[in-house]
Amino acid sequence: MRTRFRLQGSAAAAAAVLAIATTGCATHTAVKDVWASRDTAPMRNILVMGARTDQATRHSIEDGFAMALAQHGIRATTSYSLFHDAFPTSDQARDVVQKVGFDGMLVATSKGTTERAVVAGGDFWSDYYYGPSWLGWYPGYVYTDELVKFETTLWDERAGGKMVFAALTQTRNPSSGNDFVRSLTKAVLPAMTRAGLIPPLGSRETLSMRTEPDGAP
Repeated sequence: MRTRFRLQGSAAAAAAVLAIATTGCATHTAVKDVWASRDTAPMRNILVMGARTDQATRHSIEDGFAMALAQHGIRATTSYSLFHDAFPTSDQARDVVQKVGFDGMLVATSKGTTERAVVAGGDFWSDYYYGPSWLGWYPGYVYTDELVKFETTLWDERAGGKMVFAALTQTRNPSSGNDFVRSLTKAVLPAMTRAGLIPPLGSRETLSMRTEPDGAP
């Protein structure tokens, strides 16, 4: 969400908040940096993991990626369906990956949330410039933007657990958890598709999200 503060008065009182309004906006995720291997065959069976988040967020992220991957014809399994109580240790995850026979692992890792103040509005001649009695007023608005940062990586178990994709993303003012996840998957999966790591959207048949795969503990 974006919080807007109306400012006016002298320079000494410029931080006074006279009115506060909260406005919604469309959720947008930007890919800030991406790297991909170019010598990896597309994956068809992937374990999805949401890391460094609370349990509710982990479920939402894993569900979102699993459902989006299914639209690419991928059999995607959420880690929480295999490890219900807590995020698995590396040994637990490795055992399941090898036992089930996953092609790879997609891991969406939270990198934290920050806030950024953005000043906007006001006209120099009619609003900002006050002549000889100018006291340094600054009309306009200060917007507080929430920036949610994630790192999404893809690992190829067929090559011994080699990382084949990494993307750093930044989501501005997510309007809800569901909108955030949809925005994140729409930003990341096309980059994986272009790199040839997953099949194109609508490839073969659309698969439903899996919960308990064959061979699961």
